[in-house]
Amino acid sequence: MAISRIPSPKGSVVLNDDTQLMRYMKFPRFLTLLHNGLSFTPMHRLRSINDPLEGREIADPIVIDTLLEELEHSTAAYTELMSYPVVRDLPRKAQPGEVSETRTLAAAFHSFVSRRRAASCWYANNFESSAMWATFAAEGVAVRTTVGSLCKALSNDREFSIAAVRYRHREKLTIGIGNYEKFPHLALRPYLLKGREFEHEREVRIVTRCHETDRSLIVKIPRLSECIHEIIISPYLQESDAVAIKALIEQLLAKAHGVNTSVPVSFSTINKTMIAAYIAEAAADDLAAEYLSNLDEIPL
Repeated sequence: MAISRIPSPKGSVVLNDDTQLMRYMKFPRFLTLLHNGLSFTPMHRLRSINDPLEGREIADPIVIDTLLEELEHSTAAYTELMSYPVVRDLPRKAQPGEVSETRTLAAAFHSFVSRRRAASCWYANNFESSAMWATFAAEGVAVRTTVGSLCKALSNDREFSIAAVRYRHREKLTIGIGNYEKFPHLALRPYLLKGREFEHEREVRIVTRCHETDRSLIVKIPRLSECIHEIIISPYLQESDAVAIKALIEQLLAKAHGVNTSVPVSFSTINKTMIAAYIAEAAADDLAAEYLSNLDEIPL
């Protein structure tokens, strides 16, 4: 099945084939990638990582109800939703004094998508992020690729979509009857919206279906060598640890099936920048000590 690309909202990452992506991950997750495949996290479990409001309902319930009615007549997605027990067992007509069917359906729909969709999350940029290292991979690695390479490497036996996350002021973004036609992709995909406080993540998500009981989902990457362009080691590691991990990764690449052993394994450029700055500073100190030995005599 082909991977579908959801158009990027204004001001967000544009998903061209050559758009640079990086996945920051702890070392065990990297080992999983090499030996088993790419990890996808169910949407409801993303809330425990760094955003408790992940997947929060952002549309007026009547909007969700209207869009679901449209789905019923245009796609098979409605059939999938109605097979979900929480939705299937809803009363068709609310009794006086009870919660309206519309609001119940909206809540059930969000429960459905949060447990039946899983994402692989990537950082879109052509340079490293100190904040991303510190948050997700202080003692791990980052894998560099591009949108085109990643899409080509994914398995053809399941359906995927890829999209840039939209960052908005949650309290000010309202989707109601008056403007819902502008945001149908957000109303039906609440997992593609995050608060502006996470804007530095420049996140791109690859989304696929999962079972509601899945704690994680591993998707085989049959063409892994086409996917990995570079492996970068965290700048937060001690130098001796980083050197040892680099040697270990190179050995693992040589043994991993389907991985090009010429994939470069690099130390973080952040490390190089820090080292270069330290050397320059030390050289300046030496120069001052040699030629300005009477600094203490200079008046304050």
